[in-house]
Amino acid sequence: MKILINTNCLTKGGGQKVAMNIIREIVEHSEIYASRFQFEFLCCRNSELHKYLVRHEQRVHSITFVTPGLRILWEIFCSRRLLNRTAPDVVYSIFGYPLFAKRYLQIIGEADSNLFFQEIDFWQDYPWHRRLFKKLIDVYRIYSMKRADGVIFENDIMRARAIKMFNMMENRVCYIRPSIFDMPIPAALPSRKFIPEHGEFKVLMLASWQKNKNYMIIPAVLEELKRRNVNVRFCFSVSEDFANDEYCDFRKDLEQRNVYDHIQFIGAVEMPQLPEVYNSVDAVILLSRLESFSNNIIEAWHYQKPLIISDCEWAHELAQDAALFVSRDEVNSIADGIQLLSTDENLYSKLITAGNKAYSAYPVIGEHVAQILQFIESTYHAKKN
Repeated sequence: MKILINTNCLTKGGGQKVAMNIIREIVEHSEIYASRFQFEFLCCRNSELHKYLVRHEQRVHSITFVTPGLRILWEIFCSRRLLNRTAPDVVYSIFGYPLFAKRYLQIIGEADSNLFFQEIDFWQDYPWHRRLFKKLIDVYRIYSMKRADGVIFENDIMRARAIKMFNMMENRVCYIRPSIFDMPIPAALPSRKFIPEHGEFKVLMLASWQKNKNYMIIPAVLEELKRRNVNVRFCFSVSEDFANDEYCDFRKDLEQRNVYDHIQFIGAVEMPQLPEVYNSVDAVILLSRLESFSNNIIEAWHYQKPLIISDCEWAHELAQDAALFVSRDEVNSIADGIQLLSTDENLYSKLITAGNKAYSAYPVIGEHVAQILQFIESTYHAKKN
């Protein structure tokens, strides 16, 4: 079976991490798959995925269109030449909503949680014109998802809701739990697992300027913690950039509350930097309104850091008892959680133990890829028959 693995919309963030994990497994253990599968790859030119595949001399095709609009036009009007030449049995898009010709069997990975939790106003923090644009994109995503021959979910609630809300056939959807990343473990664990009451407690927030992450509440949280004499520093994975409106608004809020010196802008964190970054902090925080899954969760468990997370349905489904749940929209709730975690050594240790247990239940990447390929095969044979 020939499979074209499509990653042309993945150039950064968690989606690229997931894709790299899958592609590395396929490339570096090619002898496992060679008797059953032949792989070719479609990537955005000069992305990390493209560079990796070129270095390993894989059959890789690339496009230069990085904006969604141009990419969609390429898929509709220009991709047939590539598909006719490669003649894949299946096109597997790790994430994304391609519009390739319907005669090619297409399987996609689905990670846009807001499509399935429509009772939540996911775009409420944006001005009306951006909200309208985002909702039009969601209409396109739903159309493309329903058009696919198979959909892989990384969250079982979303899979169940897809069947109920969009009348998806059960044999066309599946839930495959995300895999453990092939992440380096620090040579030595942090010298102190717990920060004394009067020490600086570092909290890591791995996020970009996405309002879903609720970074906007952090200045008020820091102000409240400062009022309580709790010595906390947030490590935020964005860069200081005065050309960025989000940064300017965020910095202004920090300065007005007199807490600018309680935050550290560490810039985007790449996978090789993960051990150093996680080894330098005491806890991880995730305040998203919605997530399909988040790398922050599994990374926190992997590096044995307690996780503070939104008290929401999706988060309870993913984290179970291996996190401290706080109300993402309430300053006092978040401040209470951080203060408690920075002063209660028993709770700190309990969450690390629970995280270790939760982490052990996730599949390694080889198992994860095997499940994906099994679903691709079953979908292909069902369609063929």
